[in-house]
Amino acid sequence: MPPDETTSSYQTLIPTELAIPSNQSPVPSSTVPGQLQEQFPIGEHAIPVAPVKVNLIPLGLVAFAVTTFVASASNAGLFSGASITVDLAILYGLGGSIQILVGIDALRTRNSFAATAFCSYGAFWLAVGTIFTPASGILAAYNAATLPPALGFFFLSWTIFTVLMTLATLRTNWALITVFVLLSLTFLLLTLGAFGAGTTVIGGWLGILTALVTAPLVWYTATHRFELVMAPASAVANPIPLGLSALALTTFVLSADNARLISAPNIVLGLALFYGGLVQLIAGVLAFRVRNTFAAIAFCIHSVFWIALGLALWQNLFLNIAVVTYFLVAWTIFAALAGIVSLKTNIAFIAASFLSVFLTLLFLALGALGGGTSIFGGYLGMLTALVAWYTALALLLVETQSPFRLPVGSRSRG
Repeated sequence: MPPDETTSSYQTLIPTELAIPSNQSPVPSSTVPGQLQEQFPIGEHAIPVAPVKVNLIPLGLVAFAVTTFVASASNAGLFSGASITVDLAILYGLGGSIQILVGIDALRTRNSFAATAFCSYGAFWLAVGTIFTPASGILAAYNAATLPPALGFFFLSWTIFTVLMTLATLRTNWALITVFVLLSLTFLLLTLGAFGAGTTVIGGWLGILTALVTAPLVWYTATHRFELVMAPASAVANPIPLGLSALALTTFVLSADNARLISAPNIVLGLALFYGGLVQLIAGVLAFRVRNTFAAIAFCIHSVFWIALGLALWQNLFLNIAVVTYFLVAWTIFAALAGIVSLKTNIAFIAASFLSVFLTLLFLALGALGGGTSIFGGYLGMLTALVAWYTALALLLVETQSPFRLPVGSRSRG
């Protein structure tokens, strides 16, 4: 399709009037150099007064590489898998929290691709840490027969997301493309291994290779101030791909349980709290910053849904079917109202964010009322996730100035 359609649809979601001139000085010219020279006299040990743009990309890459190396060493059998609980500090602190902070800073510098990548993989490590945290009760909810399928759908969701991110790197550089290709293969092998194909050890070694290949990127971005994309496609940050990715992946895993493909929903606990919850809330707050009220309200409200669901699973608050029913009915009403408001955006955004979400919640609510539609609602939720991923990729392709675009079905304003 012509690039103009996707670009125009993208611009209906993100206003461009907030561009800040890059040459704007934070200090009035009248104070330079007179007043500043009195405070910081020029000499052998003069203190520079020019603002310096901090580049946190190397920090995020280090966090990604180190955590991936340690976890992959466990998958490769270099040390006991049970001992990974000793490395929870790495999962929560370095791989999780640091990458999310770098992702937030990437949105500040208008690098939506880096923001989506770092925040998403930061949430991944927080979710992995939650799985291995005894207090979460996730491992206790499964046995030797039911845990592998749950982990399989967990890794499958990240395989899909990483493949989509790989497509968004095609206009960047070979080093970054190589990292994402290797990471996609790593997740694929871990997925197949969880489903019984015996590829987990190979996936571990491939993960180690992924971490080692990331090392040159760390050096280059630290010494050459290199960005992860060629150039931002807009003058303001776009948090929508991040919010849609969080919505899609968390919905995919939970819907696998609703479709009875896994035995219990506990595997989604970390994702609900940190990806669908925390990261989607970050996307919503940043959407307020760029004056996109609709996306801000949608992401913030959906983040509350996932946080509430995660806490309910963790603390066993769904005591009976009546509680689940009222919970689902309330969110079905909100999804219906949001779907009406979304009619002025674009077809993909309507389908991804609200129409399919509304239908999913509706069938789940009817199932809780005894209508027998819960399994269908689960499969519909998995379809919802795929459409949301599609929309997120379409927007990222615009951000990275990809050689190809995906249609999103622009709607004229009437």
